[in-house]
Amino acid sequence: MEWACQKNTDGFANAYELDLRKLKVLDLSAECFSILHWLTILMQNRFFAPKSPLG
Repeated sequence: MEWACQKNTDGFANAYELDLRKLKVLDLSAECFSILHWLTILMQNRFFAPKSPLG
């Protein structure tokens, strides 16, 4: 499910269904993973400027 709306306005929500039978799914909530695994994957797939105020 994804949702979006601007401040003080009506928004919208979308729901999607995927056929997972032929896909490999990485369940980061499984006991063999920790928050460090999730953060590693997040950082590998994000662009950021280390010298920015938020970087």
